[in-house]
Amino acid sequence: MKYIFCFLVTVLTFLSASAQSGKPVNSRTIKVEEQYLNLPVRTGAKGEHLDIYHKGKKVREILIELDGEKPDFWVNLDMSEWKGENIDIKVEDATAAKYLGDLYQSKSPAGKETFYKEYLRPKYHFTATRGWFNDPNGMVYSDGKWHLFFQHNPYGWNWNNMTWGHAVSSDLMHWTETGDAIHPDEKGTIFSGSAIVDRENILGLQKGNIKTLVAYYTYAGNSGHNWSKDAKTVQAMAYSTDNGKTWVKYAKNPVIPNLYGDNRDPKAIWDESGKQWIMALYLGDANPEHAFALFSSKNLIGWKEIQRFTVEGERECPDFFPIKVEGTNETKWLFTGANKVYVIGDFVNNKFTPITKPKHLDRGNNYYAAQTFFNAPEKNVIQIGWMAGCNFPKMPFNQQMSFPREIKLFKDGNDYTAKCMPVKEIASLFTSSHFSVSKKSLSTGDNPTANYTGDSYVLDAAFDVNDSKGDGFGFLLDGFEVYYSIRNKKLTFNATSMDKKEVDLTPDNGKVSFRILADVGSLEVFANNGEVAAAFAYLPVIKTSKVTTIIKGEKVVMDNLSINEIGSIWNK
Repeated sequence: MKYIFCFLVTVLTFLSASAQSGKPVNSRTIKVEEQYLNLPVRTGAKGEHLDIYHKGKKVREILIELDGEKPDFWVNLDMSEWKGENIDIKVEDATAAKYLGDLYQSKSPAGKETFYKEYLRPKYHFTATRGWFNDPNGMVYSDGKWHLFFQHNPYGWNWNNMTWGHAVSSDLMHWTETGDAIHPDEKGTIFSGSAIVDRENILGLQKGNIKTLVAYYTYAGNSGHNWSKDAKTVQAMAYSTDNGKTWVKYAKNPVIPNLYGDNRDPKAIWDESGKQWIMALYLGDANPEHAFALFSSKNLIGWKEIQRFTVEGERECPDFFPIKVEGTNETKWLFTGANKVYVIGDFVNNKFTPITKPKHLDRGNNYYAAQTFFNAPEKNVIQIGWMAGCNFPKMPFNQQMSFPREIKLFKDGNDYTAKCMPVKEIASLFTSSHFSVSKKSLSTGDNPTANYTGDSYVLDAAFDVNDSKGDGFGFLLDGFEVYYSIRNKKLTFNATSMDKKEVDLTPDNGKVSFRILADVGSLEVFANNGEVAAAFAYLPVIKTSKVTTIIKGEKVVMDNLSINEIGSIWNK
């Protein structure tokens, strides 16, 4: 009752002032008494600059589609740092000013009771509670926690207001958002970057036994905010001494000045052989060659450029890391960019030398800007990508991450190939199993999955090509076709919402195997233990949830088939 009374008094005071002046008031002052300020949003409404001031200093600038009359959903601003004090909220014109009275405070975010319950919410792929996101950022493991940062617009369904969102997990499967970590300011919005653990306390900031986390990000000047319209795009640093709960921007930013107009996306990694830190940076679209640069540092603050190079087909969001070759004592370095193209090479005497041609980590349509975790506890390479290209209409959230993958490097003669498979932890999510098919001969029309329907599961299957006489086999998953042609040795992906896609796939000792991850809004296909990986963001035109086995020919031998259902990771 006290909360309702305070809310009504606040709104009535605002409306009274507006009525007395005869026109909407373009600002509002509130005393911060609760954690959250809730703001009504309607996608497609007129965009507005909303500024927050504390003690006369601008502390937030938000581009937002305000609509208190017919909001699609509510977003929230965490006001914890100003608790007990006044803040001033200002908008540029009267169109949005009339909605300032609809903003209200609360202990919990508006709409919390509906979080993760929306009908288009993916069950086991990470999504934000509210707003748009894109690139994964700052992926690091420390003190028992996996940290996933991401490019986040906390205040709308479309791209804008780039901020580092933050989620943590103890098992790599179940994620909890902790609130946005690094916010825009007068130097720019916060574009992509990386994070590391200051294991040796090089910065001298460690408190107790908790290692300092260090984040490197791009300050993107002139990216839509009035606040930073005259700022240049530079590379900056922030740090956390409480395992990611709070972040402090380095007082002497930037750590790397502007080299080209939109240079961006710093990726930091430890080089054990050189006992130094290495940073990969995209020099930007303004750079005529779309080149990348490498930098070295001993103290995490001063960075010296050591190399520039290009990778055919690649731009932005570099990732660069050492990786052991399976079954050997060799270690190579893998370099990749946003377009999932990679090269394997050697990093010696501060120079990266590729020794393979460019290859693809993923052959699907929706795997972009992938990054790997720093400091993974088992020293394995775990990657997450943004499944770009598919929106979630009429939802309060937009976009999704891929399921975590483990990358392994294999040597074949003088060549090296990286293969990706879902991390083994996925088995912990299985709730029920269906089918137990082994060594079964099938022909056209046979459909062992005919009685199954579902929208979040893992399908495992293997076929014996040597014993088969048919044309091919595959599955139709809620309208999405995954099909292998025995004659052409081609794996194809097809759906009414996309162009047909075809990739080469040679049987492995006469076998072709699939692990298919199906979820609300996506399919990730892994063939022959990661020989081919393909991510697709997918919402069926007509939803059936059916799984149909496709058999073409008089004899196709299925070695095994199983489907394991997955419940929602958000049901805690």
